[in-house]
Amino acid sequence: MTHPQQREKALADARRFLEALYESEQPLMWDLVRTVAMNVLRHYPRDDGIAEPAAGEAPVLPSVLVAGTPCPQIDSARVGKATALSPVSDLPPPVSPHLLQAYSLLLSPQWRGMPPILSALHALDCICLCCIALAAPMGLAVDALDDVDKEVAQATMSAAKMPLDDIDKVLAVVGWCYSPGAPEALPCEQFVLWDIAERMYLRALACGAGHRNDGGSRGHNLAR
Repeated sequence: MTHPQQREKALADARRFLEALYESEQPLMWDLVRTVAMNVLRHYPRDDGIAEPAAGEAPVLPSVLVAGTPCPQIDSARVGKATALSPVSDLPPPVSPHLLQAYSLLLSPQWRGMPPILSALHALDCICLCCIALAAPMGLAVDALDDVDKEVAQATMSAAKMPLDDIDKVLAVVGWCYSPGAPEALPCEQFVLWDIAERMYLRALACGAGHRNDGGSRGHNLAR
């Protein structure tokens, strides 16, 4: 699914499904929630409408990437259920298309207040985008998020001089996503992943990945 309108529709359908789950009085089934989370990730608009910045100008992010479509039901359901994070520090905008996408996720607070699984997957999404941005200069053939396996994640995070504890936590979540028989519980809390994502983003910028090194990212899918 590559047409922008089709991708927008898929995202809207997934959001409506999440709203219906929140309103339901029945216990939420793990497989169902994870399916919805993966569907949102699979069809979340990425590079459509991102304008290439002119020299000396900040990148222009489409509103759907920065804030997304409002979901009143989700917003009201999450009140009192999610731990509030301190605002993300002022992050320098990149030029690399993958880091631009990571930048938009870091600046969007909505994923931090959604269900832990969905929020954690978006934090991992952000980390994977940083890994992709570092992979090309390292000669690693990576052009989609489902190519970011444990080996790529470890190599790129090590190159960014991330702490070993951070790398171990990310590798555990990557393995959890790829394993169909993984336990329901996340191996790492969502807020820990968001903290790692922010620091990984800053390290990726410091490694010079803020410069464009490919023609942009394509569709992605964290599930196989």
